[in-house]
Amino acid sequence: MKRIFFAVKIEPGKFLNEVVQTYKHSLADKKIKRVVPDKYHIKLSFLGNTAFSPHLTIGRLKKVKSQDILKSLLQKYEDTDIQKIPVTEVILYESITRPAGPVYNALRKFRVSQRSLFKN
Repeated sequence: MKRIFFAVKIEPGKFLNEVVQTYKHSLADKKIKRVVPDKYHIKLSFLGNTAFSPHLTIGRLKKVKSQDILKSLLQKYEDTDIQKIPVTEVILYESITRPAGPVYNALRKFRVSQRSLFKN
C-alpha cells in the first residue's frame, strides 16, 4: 500500500535548530534515526488516514524505556511557536520506507497564493 501525504517543505530557522539540538543532546544515548534538515517538512494529512495529527518529524525512535525525558521535552515546547513559515506551495509526496530511512518523492506541487489563503 502506498503512503501518500500532503506536506509543506520548510527551511529550519535558528530557534528550530536550537530545539532540535536540545532534543539531540537530551536523547543522545537513545537510538534515533534523525531526519536531515533539508528533508524537513510538515505533514498536513495522509490520504486515507482519518486519525492523523499534522507534525514535523525530526527523528524516529523505535522504543523508549524511560519516557520521562521525552515527555518533559514535549511539554517544554508544546505551547511554543517555534517557527512561522510562509506557505507558497503544498506538496503531494509518496513515502517509500527503506532500512536507511524513508525516501520522499514529490508527486505534485500546488502553488498557494497569499490571496487564496485569506479569501472569504
